[in-house]
Amino acid sequence: MALSILTNQAGYLKAGFLGFAKSGKSFTAAKLAIGTIKLFKLDGPVALFDSESGSNYISEMVKAETGRDLMGVRARSFDSLMQFSRDCISERVSVAIIDSISHPWVELCDSFLAQLNDSRKAKGWAPLQKLEFAQWSSIKKIWEQWPNFFLNSQLHIIMCGRAGYEWEMTTNEETGRKELEKTGIKMKTEKELGFEPSLLVQMEREQVPDGQGGFKMVHIATVLGDRFNVIDGATATNPDFKFFQPHIEKLRPGTHAPVDVASKTATGADMEGHADWDREKRLRTILSEEIQGAIITKHPGQSADDKKQKADLMQLIFNTRSWTRIEGMNSEVLRDGLERLRKHLGIDQGVSSSETDELPFGPTEPPKMPQDASVEVPATLTKPPPEVAVVVPANDAGVPLSAPLVKIRQLIAAQGGLTEEQLLKLLINLGSMPPSVTSLDHAAIFKPALLAVVAENWQTYVTAAKQWLEQK
Repeated sequence: MALSILTNQAGYLKAGFLGFAKSGKSFTAAKLAIGTIKLFKLDGPVALFDSESGSNYISEMVKAETGRDLMGVRARSFDSLMQFSRDCISERVSVAIIDSISHPWVELCDSFLAQLNDSRKAKGWAPLQKLEFAQWSSIKKIWEQWPNFFLNSQLHIIMCGRAGYEWEMTTNEETGRKELEKTGIKMKTEKELGFEPSLLVQMEREQVPDGQGGFKMVHIATVLGDRFNVIDGATATNPDFKFFQPHIEKLRPGTHAPVDVASKTATGADMEGHADWDREKRLRTILSEEIQGAIITKHPGQSADDKKQKADLMQLIFNTRSWTRIEGMNSEVLRDGLERLRKHLGIDQGVSSSETDELPFGPTEPPKMPQDASVEVPATLTKPPPEVAVVVPANDAGVPLSAPLVKIRQLIAAQGGLTEEQLLKLLINLGSMPPSVTSLDHAAIFKPALLAVVAENWQTYVTAAKQWLEQK
């Protein structure tokens, strides 16, 4: 990105009003909109996103001052806000007022939680009572459409928001106890939005003497932020357009300098939030487990001779007798080693099937199940498999199903996130399963040890599959 000379190209008003109930936000925002139209001699209407029925009370004033009807919608949803914004551009609105921006934010959060709980209910899970920390990033990703539009649109925008207190935990000097203390006021919406307006005004409602022995209510405006610094910190009672005019006059009609919000930093993160190194680690884990499964398939015993043969295999293929060192090898080295290991052990990568086979997924005679096919894959090469008795169920064709396959299907039914077809495609893509295998039933006959690895490390394979499918 080349450097360029930066000058004042602020051509559009981007203002924000915050305040508590009946502080004069809507009325003052309307006065500011009317004054902006008159100052710049704009020929478009004022449009209002009305979430509080404020249009009933300012529409006549807007028409009397501008000669045009007040346009807009009465709505509260975030989707409605974004549609309103697009309509303002297409219909050449001069000034848009959002009153109040607090409602779309609350609606977005409430809708996200409700839809999340609908999904949880469908899975038989208990509903969440409130949003959790991990969900806020998803909500903010949706919400960022609005601040991007507010900042970069070629449209004068005034947004009003309800005020809320900021709280901070402090220590009472006398008692030494922790206490919550009000430390400020903020707009009740997404916390970063308050930084976007170039003119930010706090409205307050106060009771003052009327000079006749009584009291009257007035609205007081305090400029919390003016980026031109011409009225920053200024206050006014019952302000009209003249109070804000010095800021408006600093705008340069016809100019526009949007901020680039489209360019994104390439982090290497995938759909699960994992970066390149995390993906490499997951792939190493998967390949290491498949190497382990291949060795155990041929050498399931725990005798001294079996252990020596395992160590000799590791030395032959990977030039080390350390399993920890193998687990830390590059995934490409592990993939190549796995292929050479299978060839050395005579583990068939292809599947031959007679043309006279009645079953599409394997031989007509039920295969003899490996002794360890119904137990979990050991965490290390030397951990002995437990001796358990397993009743092996059969499929519709009468062919016995391996215990890992049963477990995999139970996980798919209970947790979802991955189908049998997707899992099979992943294993073929990894090189763990030959392309001629057409189903998990087929895989269970020829690769029972591999399915045991998959069942034991289910979540790892689910994540890997999602990543692979996203990249396709």
